[in-house]
Formats: sequence, C-alpha cells, structure tokens
Amino acid sequence: MSLKLKIILSSAFCVLVVGLFGNVILYRYLEGIITEKAANIDGLNLQSVQTRINSVLEELTMLGASCTYDQDIARGMRNTEILTVPQKRNVLAAQKSLQGFLDTRMAIEPYIIKMMVVNSHGVMAGAVSREFNGIWDAERMLASDVFLQFTEAGLNQMISVAPSIVDGDDCVVFLSNIYEMPAAAKRGWLYIEMSPDFISDIVAPYTPGSIFVAGSDGNVFPAVTSLPAKFPLGQLLDGEVVSSDGRVYKMQSKPLAYAGLALYSKTDITSHSADTKAILNTTVMVVLTSLLTAMLFAVLLGSLITKPIKRLTERLRRISAKDFSFDPSIEKGDGEIADMGRVINEMAVSINKLLKETEEMHVQRRNAEIALLQSQVNPHFLYNTLDSIRWMAVIQKNPGIEKTVQSLSNLLKNLSKGTGDKITLEEELSLLRDYIDTQSVRFMALLEFEDRIPKELRGYGIVKFTLQPLVENAIFHGIEPSGEFGKITLDAKEDGGYLMIIVEDNGVGMGEEDLRLIAQSCQKPHPKGMASMGLYNVDSRLKLVYGEECGLLYESEPGAFTRVTVRIKKEGPDVPGIIG
Repeated sequence: MSLKLKIILSSAFCVLVVGLFGNVILYRYLEGIITEKAANIDGLNLQSVQTRINSVLEELTMLGASCTYDQDIARGMRNTEILTVPQKRNVLAAQKSLQGFLDTRMAIEPYIIKMMVVNSHGVMAGAVSREFNGIWDAERMLASDVFLQFTEAGLNQMISVAPSIVDGDDCVVFLSNIYEMPAAAKRGWLYIEMSPDFISDIVAPYTPGSIFVAGSDGNVFPAVTSLPAKFPLGQLLDGEVVSSDGRVYKMQSKPLAYAGLALYSKTDITSHSADTKAILNTTVMVVLTSLLTAMLFAVLLGSLITKPIKRLTERLRRISAKDFSFDPSIEKGDGEIADMGRVINEMAVSINKLLKETEEMHVQRRNAEIALLQSQVNPHFLYNTLDSIRWMAVIQKNPGIEKTVQSLSNLLKNLSKGTGDKITLEEELSLLRDYIDTQSVRFMALLEFEDRIPKELRGYGIVKFTLQPLVENAIFHGIEPSGEFGKITLDAKEDGGYLMIIVEDNGVGMGEEDLRLIAQSCQKPHPKGMASMGLYNVDSRLKLVYGEECGLLYESEPGAFTRVTVRIKKEGPDVPGIIG
C-alpha cells in the first residue's frame, strides 16, 4: 500500500473515529452542562425562597416574642373571669397590645388567621385578623392536639404545622407562654395561626411545581402543590436523581429554620435531554461533512509530500549508517518538508558534535572519579584525629575541649555529606548549635545566642547549612568589630505559604551603601570577599530550591542592629527530599 493511499485511508478513519467519539462525548458533555446549569439555577432559586420563608417565620417568632413578656397582656390574663369594670379594662388593654404588635408586622399581618391569648380559665383576648374571634376559640385552642403537645412537653415556645381551630386545614401555629414580670409568673398562652398562603405567594414567580415545601412526614405543605404519582418525597436525599411517570428529576433540598419543614426543588432532566438531541443531529452532519472534506484534502496532501519524504527517508538511512555529512538537497523549497530537511542536517551535525563531547566527558568523568576516591582519605583521617583529641580530653577531664572537638567533628561530618539535602528546621538548629559551641571558646565573654523559634515551626523543612553562614557573618562582621558584648537572636514566623526565619544581631550595623553592596554581592559575589561569597551561596541555593521569590532580605541601622530574613516556602516533614 502506497504512502498516498495510507494518508487517505488514515485521514478518513481518524476523522470518522474521532468525530464519532467526540460527538458522543460532546453530546454527553452538553447534556451535563445543560442539566447542571438548570440545577444551579434551581439551587439559586431554592436558596432565595429559603431566605424569604425563613424571614417570614423569623418575623412570626419576633411577633410572638414581643407578646410573651408584655405586661398589659399578662395583666389581662391574670383575670379568672370578666365581670367587673377593671377586669374588662385589663382584657381590653391586652387586646389593644396584641393589635399594636400585629399592626407593626406589615410583612406577615395579611397571613395571620388567628392571634389571641388565653388562660386556663378560658379568659381570651384577640387581635383583629383574617378570621372573626369567637368565645368558642378558647375552648378549641385548649382542646387542640398541638396545644396538648406543647403543654405536655413543657415547652416555652413552639412553631409547628397543625390543623387550624377555624376550619381544620393545615396552617403554621405559634404557641408560647405569657409571663408577668418581675416574678415571671405564667399567666396564659399566646396562640397564633398563620396561613400557608405566604409560601404559595413566595414560590408563585417560579415554574409551577418546581419549588415546594414539605414536612418531615413527606407531605407537601400547602397541599395544593401537585407532584408526580408515587413520588418518594420523604425518602429523598439532596442531589438525588429519581424517576416518576416516565420522567427523570434531580432533587435539591434545604431545611427551613422552623416548624420541621424543608424546602425542595425538582429539575426535570428529561426535558433538558430532549434539547440536546438536536445538538447531536447537528454534530453528526458536521462529522460527515468533515469526513468528505478530509478525504479530498488527504488526496492532495499525499501528492505534495510523497517525493520530499522519500528524500528525507534516504537521508535518515545514511545517518543511521553513521554518515553525518551535510546534504543540501533535502533543504530545497520553503515549506515544512524543507524545514524538516534543515533540522535533519542540523541534527546530523549536532550528533557528530555530541559524540565528540561525550568522548571528552567520559575522560573527564574518569579523572573526577579518581580525584573523588583520593579525597575520601582526608576526611576519614581528620575524623579519626579529632576523635583521638576528644578522647584525650575525656581522659584528662577537660569537658570544654571535649565539647568543642565533638561539635567541630559533627560539623565536618555534615559538611562532608553535602549541603544540598533538605532537613527539618530542628536538625538545622542542631547543626547551628554545634557551630556556636565551636565559637563559644573564642567569644565566650562577647557573645550571647538566643533561640526564640516556636516549637510548632521546627518541623518544617529547610536546605542544610542555610543559617550557619548568616550567624557566622553576624559574629565576625557585626559583634566582633564592635568590641562589646553582643547578642544574636534567632526567630521565625509564618507568612501565608512561606516561612520567615530572622537572624538579628545588635552589632555595628550597616548604612545604606553597605546594604547596597550586600545586595550586589548576592547577585555576583566579589572573588576575594568570603563574607559575600557565603551570602551569595545561601541566597543562590534558596532561589534554586524554592524559586526566585525566596532568598535573603536585609535590614540594618548603623550602631544598632543588622537583621537578615530567610524567606522559604513551607514544607512539612512529609515532603519528598526532606531527611527527618
């Protein structure tokens, strides 16, 4: 089979397979997006409705709370009968207070069916509401199941869904005790009925039946909302997908703050799926058109690239035979094939150059390995010698020399292991203490070191030997030149995703010019300045490991202090590469 025919068949097959596969994925993807968008919109609507319903129920609670401790209402409920003028005056005052509290609640006032206070003697006072107040209301309220439930439970306040004492239909009932101050004596009960019409009015602007309220028993409230047959409302979870009457729905729910009610929305996925079928048909037509176009294009493409490809193939065959000479014939023209020819020629020249460099590197590596083997002798000899000195100090009972030699030995051993490892900050501080112990012999009367780093930060990782050069600079360029007793303080803090470690001394300090020179030395150290070389090495290692935003920051004031801040990324001991 020729290359031209392979291009035609391959192009057709790829377009067909990729087109069909992409068509299915696109269909599913668009279907999911449409469904998700619809569910998100329903979710936002559900949250808005939840806020409004909770606001109404909160307003009802505030109305009840206003009446609970009102003294006019409490005095009116103190009466055992209504016979005398003072008794009638007290009941009228209670009724006036109830009416006043109701009139201030403009949002819920139109929905109040019944608002009254009753005591155990049947004395009643009520506000003017949607239903006329009759003397029988007190008897019905005291005999209602919701009141019996309220008193048996010993509650102070309750909101529930219960049958109305007016017509028996479900409504929102608020019950609370009435107290007379200051002794907080219970004088009766406040009873408020609110029509569920407020729920219907709130959900009215939305798609009918898409948002509704139900109780813990799964019954819709108010009952006028219709649902598909056999809809398992009481068993649904938020985000669950259910099927009913041949349609698929995605359910969302949010609890309401009172009355044991919950808010639900149902998104009809079936109707959204139908919308995506038109997209599927359109995509199929696009795939078929693309297939025909690709076949025509493949025919032309095969004719254009066959000859140049043959030349490239022949050139590659010669390269495989170790012929890396330059071939100008494969660079003819200005198209991509000519570019490939130029790249192949460059590759051949580069391969020839790399072969030579590889041979030279092999020789250099062999020499480096020999030098490395030779360098291993000196550290071991030095460790053994230091160990002998330490044991002599032990035998001669000189703990100062023993401690100093031990600290120096620890430092040399860690230096010989390399400085590229990451260790915990606690281990870095241990190395720093070894260094300070070696310097304490010389600067015993001039130097104090204080470690203030919090324990919770010591588990973070840090590049080994980051702090030692900074402390060394503080000693030799801050404390020692002052000729006075000095102090070096070590502290650390967190800054978002970064760890800030501060090394501060109270030595001679630096001026603006010295700070500028220090900043320049971190960019390019002076070849004869060992202090700048150390700072350059630390700053360079931190930037290589943690990124350009990390490194060393300097602050100083002549004759007062010098502060160096190490800024690194926070890495716990579980980060790969940290030796803990």
